[in-house]
Amino acid sequence: MGTEVFTIRPEPSLEMRRALRSRPFVVIALCAAWCNTCDDFRIGFERLALERDDSTFIWMDIEDDADFIGDVEIENFPTLAIFLRGRLLHFGVSLPQASLVGRLLQSLDDDSRSVDGEADVTSLLGRLTSVDAAATNEYAIDVSDGE
Repeated sequence: MGTEVFTIRPEPSLEMRRALRSRPFVVIALCAAWCNTCDDFRIGFERLALERDDSTFIWMDIEDDADFIGDVEIENFPTLAIFLRGRLLHFGVSLPQASLVGRLLQSLDDDSRSVDGEADVTSLLGRLTSVDAAATNEYAIDVSDGE
């Protein structure tokens, strides 16, 4: 059984960090709070997240999360970035139908060809995992004796 759809605000949760480490697929939806299509799509996206135990689903708002997203080019909504074991396999606008996204995920595997994505898209996953590393270090226990 899958999990909830994660967000990065106010900060990435411990559950998201664990999922990023343990699941081969990462599915990032880039949307906007003002987009009615995104609102409708999110319901199905959340349902799909609960069905897929091999995937981490992350919802990002292009305005609220702009500092984190960087200069990723968004042409329309919803835009999806799908990674498998760190490789970008899909980036682009998707029809707002969870069943189509589910079929797309089923069609992708380790033999799938990586897509040529702009550097900002491919580094998006790196930024997520570096947040993961930083958060892990944040909880480290200081065992020094203060000297």
